[in-house]
Amino acid sequence: METIRHITRADLHRINGLLSRAFSQGRADDGYRFTEVPECRLEFLDMYLEDFPEGSYLLEVDGQIRAFGFAHLWGRVGWVGPVAVAPEVQGRGHGREIMNQCLASLREAGARTIGLETMPRSYRNLGFYGKLGFVPGELTVCLASEVFARPVPPQEELRAEAVYFSRLPKEERQSFLEKAREIADAACEGLDYRSLILHTSQYKYGDTAIFRLGERQALAIGHTEPYAVDEERHVLRVVACVFPPPVDRSFVDAVLTSLRDWARREFLGHLSLWVPTRQLEAFRHLLQAGFRVIHSDLRMTLEGYPLVTTPGAWLLDKWE
Repeated sequence: METIRHITRADLHRINGLLSRAFSQGRADDGYRFTEVPECRLEFLDMYLEDFPEGSYLLEVDGQIRAFGFAHLWGRVGWVGPVAVAPEVQGRGHGREIMNQCLASLREAGARTIGLETMPRSYRNLGFYGKLGFVPGELTVCLASEVFARPVPPQEELRAEAVYFSRLPKEERQSFLEKAREIADAACEGLDYRSLILHTSQYKYGDTAIFRLGERQALAIGHTEPYAVDEERHVLRVVACVFPPPVDRSFVDAVLTSLRDWARREFLGHLSLWVPTRQLEAFRHLLQAGFRVIHSDLRMTLEGYPLVTTPGAWLLDKWE
């Protein structure tokens, strides 16, 4: 018997194994040299589920999980991922059923943007999502740099003042969250990272900082802990970074210096940011600042649900 229901925490162990099998098979089908995708840390999947549990579904056949999908909602910006179907039952429509449930939940919750990210070279994924109404857009590029190599003496580096969510007394955290919402909204109307900030702190996966220099301010949400079970702790992943308009390049450099300081305090050797290539000025600036491209995904949005950003803003985030 086939059943579609919401994902629960008790399902995460089985979902983890299916995710690893499905994504490893997908990499093999797409001709990657290294195909094994390790399982995730269960606390990472737990944090994912907490983001929007009413939009995350699995499909069971006779008690066996055959497909699943997570949906996420940041204010009015929604996205889906990961989605996986057991390799032995692909082609039977299970993926479409899961996607339809996830998309319906995002629409019902009032999402104005609905998107996802997938491997650019996967023609199967492009065809599958295209049939569901998704339109290919820009790449989302992961840019990384080492943090211990200093191009200039540390005393000569311009830094932004940083306020960290986890270091604040509890009575001050609500005002921090409201300021974070204002910064995000200034770059994309309706964007709200408050759930991501709270869950990042709750699961001790990292922290969130508001940076200031004079009248300018920016927001950065960073993950310091590994996602995969066999991954070493080595990188500060900035999963969202927002610069409201107008963007001043010297302020960007000051924030990057402060992010490197954050990584050093955590004994992490690398800093990474995700940059949609529609943010061309940000992409070029980071390359000129010594970052290198290490990965890319294709961002797609559902027809009628595009991502609309404020002109002049830099919105650097990852739908992952």
